[in-house]
Amino acid sequence: MTDSNIFDVVTPTGDIAADSRLLAEIRTFLTRHEAINTIQLAGFCARDSFDPAQIVLVVRNAGGIVACASQGGPFNMLVSPVEDLGASDALVEYIVAHDLVVPGVMAESSVSLAVANRWAERTGGSYAPGMTQRILATSAITPPAEVAGSARHIDATDSPLLAEWFADFVVDIGEEPAESAADYGRGMADRIVTGLGPGHGGLIWLDDSGEPVSVACYKSRTPTGIRVGPVYTPPEHRRRGYAGAVTAAVSQVMLDRGRAFVCLYTDAANPTSNHVYESIGYEWVADSMQYRFTPQ
Repeated sequence: MTDSNIFDVVTPTGDIAADSRLLAEIRTFLTRHEAINTIQLAGFCARDSFDPAQIVLVVRNAGGIVACASQGGPFNMLVSPVEDLGASDALVEYIVAHDLVVPGVMAESSVSLAVANRWAERTGGSYAPGMTQRILATSAITPPAEVAGSARHIDATDSPLLAEWFADFVVDIGEEPAESAADYGRGMADRIVTGLGPGHGGLIWLDDSGEPVSVACYKSRTPTGIRVGPVYTPPEHRRRGYAGAVTAAVSQVMLDRGRAFVCLYTDAANPTSNHVYESIGYEWVADSMQYRFTPQ
């Protein structure tokens, strides 16, 4: 009899046929919870092979894949929902045994905490919580009424403005210090505006005078869905309904283009933004949590 609590961690091997099968299995597994896995899944759908610079860890038991984790560059490791938290232990054991440098973890709240706890136990390091987020999704939009202005698609002429806005955005949410935010903003603007990221784009909301006042982007295309973000309104233009209006507009464009659903991440500690998104048709799917690791 096979023990379903015995886990095995597998990684891409470089063998083209084997890796192709593994990639297909990962896509199928992550699609079970498509809205929750949108960030990870979009990356695996955008390529026909594994990125050699990315860490990919797949946890299996007798029944097949039970967890998938991936990490690229300096970003936190993304971990899928798991069907048995024992898979989290197996994941951390592999990380420790192979001396992998993992700056942190981002996953559903219970999974993220389980990984962080186990990592601290095994390494003697510590962890600190980052932003608590809610994952929301919709398949039908209710546009807000009586918001002045209109939306248009972003284009190349918007790059300087969006680079500035995106830099301010990552400082606002605490993801980048001010000294490095400008580079981050330019990089994000390049991906969104010049199409360096497949399926990337967005809408800008213009007020009655034609001035750009808010932006909502889309990216991370999955088999049937897509993710909206970032959404940003400069402080001087807030509290006028622009964020809700531009988010509703970009979400409707995505649904009109054949996406079955649109999802987004929102700060769980910000009741205003949560109310805005829920008022246009978004509903809660899951909670997501980030933890940043500090080695011993």
